[in-house]
Amino acid sequence: MSPFPDVEAARVTVSRNGGFGPQWAHSGRELFYVDGEGRLVAAEVEADSEFRVLSSRTLFPVSRAFFNSVGTDFYDVGPDDQRFLMMRAAGGAGGNTRHVLVLNFFEELERLEAAN
Repeated sequence: MSPFPDVEAARVTVSRNGGFGPQWAHSGRELFYVDGEGRLVAAEVEADSEFRVLSSRTLFPVSRAFFNSVGTDFYDVGPDDQRFLMMRAAGGAGGNTRHVLVLNFFEELERLEAAN
């Protein structure tokens, strides 16, 4: 991370092994990102007089199936900063992809199981 507008004034390392897909928590106190080993990480940050990383913790591994093309957001942070919506491409050859959003996924599984 670098300060704005003078991005050359300082540089703060958030991840020591690379990373991508940064997303801010709604609280503004955490920065989520996928590290170089494909794990979603929450970095607790402070940005009062200067930006500092207070701590980092691994949340869970993220399957490579969720990594879309560079420059696109493949996940978002839920309003409670505890849940994540992740999107993965589904489709065949030739670049034909489609996205399927399943609401109430576990309830739907229970309904289907009860029907069998």
